[in-house]
Amino acid sequence: MDSQKRNTFIICISSFFITCATLMLASTFTLYHEHVLHIPKVQLGSIQAYATLAMYGTKFFSGIIVDIFKNYKVVLIIGSILTMVTRVLFAFVTAPFSIFILRSAERLTKGLRAVPTDAFLTINADKTSVGHVIAKKQAYYTAGGIAGACIAAIFLYVYPTGFTTLYILTVIPGILAIRAVPPFAPFTASSIPLMIGRKLDESMGT
Repeated sequence: MDSQKRNTFIICISSFFITCATLMLASTFTLYHEHVLHIPKVQLGSIQAYATLAMYGTKFFSGIIVDIFKNYKVVLIIGSILTMVTRVLFAFVTAPFSIFILRSAERLTKGLRAVPTDAFLTINADKTSVGHVIAKKQAYYTAGGIAGACIAAIFLYVYPTGFTTLYILTVIPGILAIRAVPPFAPFTASSIPLMIGRKLDESMGT
């Protein structure tokens, strides 16, 4: 397996574990906070809406953050670590405002990871495989979500009141996702334009 295919495979694996941990939380979020913490549906809906809005806003600023760090891998690792930490903290908060802050932070870190993840995939694809690479990443992403939701369902079937333990256990796929990042080639922001230029030259046959 050449380096480009290896990098693509590893980012897909990382996406799988990240999404697995996300769905361990997201698939039980409403159930836990409505029926255990007795937070009204209106408040939960507002929390989800503002958190999602924050995520899309962060995608815009993520590129600026990358320019500051000058390294896509650093931003990807930082985003993954912050995501893992915010998920675990859900096990220890009960107030609606605290939940809003954590949910927003968790969505913000997703936006932070989005730019470097897509950049890695694009750079490691040639002109004939960009669509395949994106589809492959999405397939792993979806599979991770299914796995996370299934893990949550089975865990809560066995331990019906184990929500906080489940949220703490999201650290396991989170660590696995972060562990997958170091083997990447150390792409930096300054090297990206050269790589993109080379891809454009390839696509035009020059």
